Amino acid sequence: MRPYADYAQLLKTLCIVCAETIKLKSGEVYEGVITDRNEKYVTLQTGGAPIYLSADQIDEITESSSVKAESPQISAEKTTEKVNVPSKEASLPKEYSQKDGLFKLNIPDDWQGKEMPGTVIIVPPWGGGGIVIKFQSVSASLTQDQIKTGLASSLEDVVKNKIETSGGSVIENKEITIDNVYGRSLFYNVSFNDERMYFIRILFVNKGYSFSIDYGGPSKEDAENVVRFIETFKFL
Repeated sequence: MRPYADYAQLLKTLCIVCAETIKLKSGEVYEGVITDRNEKYVTLQTGGAPIYLSADQIDEITESSSVKAESPQISAEKTTEKVNVPSKEASLPKEYSQKDGLFKLNIPDDWQGKEMPGTVIIVPPWGGGGIVIKFQSVSASLTQDQIKTGLASSLEDVVKNKIETSGGSVIENKEITIDNVYGRSLFYNVSFNDERMYFIRILFVNKGYSFSIDYGGPSKEDAENVVRFIETFKFL
């Protein structure tokens, strides 16, 4: 039956598309979205599962102004840079609207939105710890029960395949509402290079789209502050 195919599609599409390419000194290459970086490591989000790369192993980072979507392929203009992390500064919130009028939310005044097909990355001036919002069309025939089951199943995969295998722990796994729309939120931490990393993953479905919002960084306080900005998310 069609609803079950749509349910499988929902599970498949709850992931992150690629935006940067990281080349290691060993010659290995990784693609994904950089969600945090400092003098010790870079966190690369790839399909919902973050990869941690030691900074001393990285040769170069190539950042695309657009990305290769699942279909069709889109040409990307690239720039190459070495890892560099400016200092952080406090800022006041401002309103950011997705370019096609799908949603808006408040973000820190000195953070900038970077849009690609199906993806918005809200990046701070120091280049790490950004908010990654992905959205992809799904069938409107999904029932509310199927949506709830699909979101819970997706987060359970993160718990089993990432948190439990990385010496991490779940801080909070709960049902939420985003602009009066049902969603699920997972707040957790994992251990990397003897340092505790904090991650947020929020999932919901509305207006024929599945949404995922991801954030990761070394500060629990920063992660909690990001949640406050995500709570301002509004559909247009």
